[in-house]
Amino acid sequence: MKIERVETFQADAGWRMFSFLKVTTDDGIIGWSEFNESFGSIGLSDVIRGLSPVLIGRDPRRYEQITQHLHVLTRQSRGGINQQAIAAIENALLDVAGKAYGVPVYALFGGPIRDRIPVYWSHFGTYRVRSAALMGVPALDSYNDLAHHAEEVKRAGFRALKTNIIPADGGRLASYVPGFGRTPGWPELNWDNKLLLGLGEQLGAIRAAVGPEMGIHLDINFNFKTEGFKRIAETVAPFNLTWLEIDTHDAPALAEIKRGAPCPIASCETLHGRREFKPFFDHYATDVAIIDVIWNGLNESLKIASMADVYEVNVAPHNFYGHLCSAISATFSAIVPNFRVMEIDIDSAPWRDEFYVTVPTIENGEFVLPKGPGWGIDVNEKAVRAPAAALKGDRHLAKYKIATPAGASFTVAGGGYDLEMEPLEGLDAEIVEGPADEDGFIKFAQDADAVYAKGIRFTKKIIDGLPERCRGIILGSVGVDSVDVKAATERGIPVTNCPDTFIEEVADHAMMLLLSAFRRTIEQDRMVREGKWREGRPALLQIPRLMGQTLGLVAFGHVARAVTRRAKPFGLRVIAYDPFIEELVMVEHGVVPCTLEEVMSQSDFVSMHAPARPEAEGLLGEKHFRLMKKTAIFINTGRGPTVQEAALIKALEEKWIAYAGLDVLEIEPPGNNNPLLKMDNVILSAHTASASARFDPARKRHVGRELALVLEGKWPMSCVNPAVLQNTRLRRWQPVSMERGPNS
Repeated sequence: MKIERVETFQADAGWRMFSFLKVTTDDGIIGWSEFNESFGSIGLSDVIRGLSPVLIGRDPRRYEQITQHLHVLTRQSRGGINQQAIAAIENALLDVAGKAYGVPVYALFGGPIRDRIPVYWSHFGTYRVRSAALMGVPALDSYNDLAHHAEEVKRAGFRALKTNIIPADGGRLASYVPGFGRTPGWPELNWDNKLLLGLGEQLGAIRAAVGPEMGIHLDINFNFKTEGFKRIAETVAPFNLTWLEIDTHDAPALAEIKRGAPCPIASCETLHGRREFKPFFDHYATDVAIIDVIWNGLNESLKIASMADVYEVNVAPHNFYGHLCSAISATFSAIVPNFRVMEIDIDSAPWRDEFYVTVPTIENGEFVLPKGPGWGIDVNEKAVRAPAAALKGDRHLAKYKIATPAGASFTVAGGGYDLEMEPLEGLDAEIVEGPADEDGFIKFAQDADAVYAKGIRFTKKIIDGLPERCRGIILGSVGVDSVDVKAATERGIPVTNCPDTFIEEVADHAMMLLLSAFRRTIEQDRMVREGKWREGRPALLQIPRLMGQTLGLVAFGHVARAVTRRAKPFGLRVIAYDPFIEELVMVEHGVVPCTLEEVMSQSDFVSMHAPARPEAEGLLGEKHFRLMKKTAIFINTGRGPTVQEAALIKALEEKWIAYAGLDVLEIEPPGNNNPLLKMDNVILSAHTASASARFDPARKRHVGRELALVLEGKWPMSCVNPAVLQNTRLRRWQPVSMERGPNS
């Protein structure tokens, strides 16, 4: 494998520029890194291009050899933007190496110690004070506004935030960055009492809003000399900061500040390489060493972290960039033992996500480590190359707005709506992401023509808050338990699901569980691995042959019918219970209609397919399991809450039934104390029955088709509350009758 081409790109990210490095190999593998030249590193792209001839024709997997050669070539001007250029190259080569071996970069370094990275909301309030209009968020005009915003951050699940000095100037909040020459006060960098009083009021408002447990960090950058840093440290004493962050290149001065500070000190984010960090460690000048992985490169950053560990100092990545930088910093955070916490910018230009093929997942204040090869996040080159006007708010506003909560789309994380948009082509419609909380989404969706429901529960409050113009709530799943269908029906809003997108996959999975449980596949496998070869056959001699056994289905929707088609060739007799399906439909499929009690008592296998509807919750309980044969096997690929799990556990423990194969549980994921996890007579899978390579593209295109229909003023195909359709402005167009609903 050889490097063929090295390219750099710049993208407009609002008040700054995002820069990307692309390394292409002769094998067609592309490695990406992200770097920054908006904050003191002007000309960094030129330096990278100047060094790139050294890379051509070399094996990118030998990244350490290449970066060491680049350090030798730039030794006379080490550090600075030369170091940042080498770091960008190193990070891109690591992405190539991971992709070449088919593993995440962290696997090249022994795998992750942690796969969920605690993060803090950085630049809290700072960006909103100066760029609220650009971001499309409410402006912060007072410390009261700042306090309300702090409450929002806490509600979003973050356990810490970092702010900067935000003085109240002339009745409005303002930025304070003389250390970077952006506001008055340079080059003297003096402090005054008014500034200290305002800082106390600012921190007091935040602390009162978030309570005593949430972490507060204060970053004061290069804004003072040693004298001023000391006075700031005195001022923050009452507010129990997680750390006070100071930028200085004078290690002894920082050590003096640290000795008198009332809280931990964090520093070093602007340093390059181990040589620049060493004096700060030798003087024990900082409690937390902040390492910029984008400036230093992952490999050098790990070496700095190892040095810090010798001094009993934990490290934190400096990360206020784009999503690829966050993935790189998260990789660092995952593999260093002496990790403190990771910085991340949540506020950014509203089009930031468009620069990336996938976007990170943040849950409960934790960055979920990507699982894909390389960094796990790739760059959307088309968006990066696009003119700024195509991404900014001055772009054409679509005729139809489809509102959706930001974040994960069912099981697949991230944005990117290309597949949903395929059926919408030519409709002048746009899927727009909004807040993932009730109040925020209600406000955001006031001009929505339809809703793509995912990621959050669509409660009665949300549905009642939707505008009259909303033509439908469109789901990308079979189950509709995440939407209050009753509330939608009362509002006259159609709700659609995907009843036929992954029928075959779920039916395959149900049969897999049935056959594996019946033939005791897991036990047979374990016997072979444990050297108990001769014990396998006797264990199966007690089990009858499959042909002639009875399979009972609870509910007879599409999946159950697909299971029937699979079961018949095995010689299984099939019976079913479903009060909502005509018996003639069952007979047409060669299935005997029965009562629920008959299904439970006559069946050798009971397969549960009831939908997640209120009337089906807890449908099967102790009395039903007591009816089953002692040799019977219970299968559930439907919904966990349809079964009273405590009753099922008791049935398995007390041998009322022989075995269970479960893809769904009452609570997902299960707690470690769930008895099912320790039972030998249970096969489990992680609600994955619908998963296949076809799954995500198919359901997303189905969502797009339903959206297209309602926006064109037509009835959707899969409406779970069809009674509302006659009273909507939508018109019937189907030439044949439709089967609708989650049980269709």
